[in-house]
Amino acid sequence: MKKSVSLIIIFFCIANSIQSQNTTFNDVSIGIDGPAYGIKIKSNFPGINGSWARGFYVTNQNGSQSYISLGTFGNVTNGITSVVNSYIGTDYNNQYMTFLPNGNIGIGTTNPTSKLTVAGNIASREVKVTVDAGADFVFENNYNLPSLESVDQFIKENKHLPEIASAKEMQKDGINLSEMNIKLLQKIEEMTLYMIEMKKENESLRNNQLKLEKRIQTIENK
Repeated sequence: MKKSVSLIIIFFCIANSIQSQNTTFNDVSIGIDGPAYGIKIKSNFPGINGSWARGFYVTNQNGSQSYISLGTFGNVTNGITSVVNSYIGTDYNNQYMTFLPNGNIGIGTTNPTSKLTVAGNIASREVKVTVDAGADFVFENNYNLPSLESVDQFIKENKHLPEIASAKEMQKDGINLSEMNIKLLQKIEEMTLYMIEMKKENESLRNNQLKLEKRIQTIENK
């Protein structure tokens, strides 16, 4: 009798801790109340230093070694996860994607310094960059347009345009795409103003030339 009571108590303890539900005969939840969707598991597992702590692992049993795994590897201290790595396929020793606790995601790098750090090429149909300002200030009446003489002198001395980073600086620090696009737009707008001014000067010279030609023609006709 005592054995039966003990078995019943153990059964209810296990059922209460697992909290397994199967309301639709297709969905299962373990360790969490409420309806399940597919397989829903809420549980913490003790971590081992320098080994896997938490994760999801699926592997084939046909000897192909193809699998999908999500979890930590070699970055666990006293059960605390510091890095989450994602592996798909057979090349599990190389870390191709990393998720840090601060929200940074790395592709091709294990030390992402931005919300998304990609160590490699990106192929995309379209990229939209949100900016805080444009370069229309060039067309304001109080804008101090540099003279072409000063620009010429700057180029001779520095071998690059004013307010644009040099090639060495770009190679060292990279470029901010948003900032660079605005700077390039600023230079295009400055060039537009130079061209408009040159057109006005050319028209003035042309008018003066026509006046001189008329005067010469008048003198010759006398």
